[in-house]
Amino acid sequence: MSSLTILVTAANFAFRHAATEWLLSHDGIGEVCTAQSLTEASAAVQARPFDVVFVDARLPDMESVVETRQLKRGPFSPRVVLMTLDDVRFYHDVVAELGLDGVITKFRFGDEVTKFLAAPPWNMKKEPETI
Repeated sequence: MSSLTILVTAANFAFRHAATEWLLSHDGIGEVCTAQSLTEASAAVQARPFDVVFVDARLPDMESVVETRQLKRGPFSPRVVLMTLDDVRFYHDVVAELGLDGVITKFRFGDEVTKFLAAPPWNMKKEPETI
């Protein structure tokens, strides 16, 4: 299995840093980049391939979650996972409607990312640490 390249998009610097450190501590993660806005994430996704893009549902420059769909329209079409504060049905419905690849809560980032990466197509299994 090759190493994954991941983009973490969140306005909060501390969260981006903690998520990056947590991801890089796991086998199979080759590179983690960050963006602090949807505009930055869109530019990054257009410029190079990412396997997964994690996007905070409450980015300041995002009019609605619908805009995350544009991340899958580039030349590399990464898997896009919405990060939320609450695990509510609304976000699961939005993710399904937009054709995104998943939804995780930021408070359970480690556990939920571990489950996401343990599923096909990556099947990466490692005990989670807490952030």
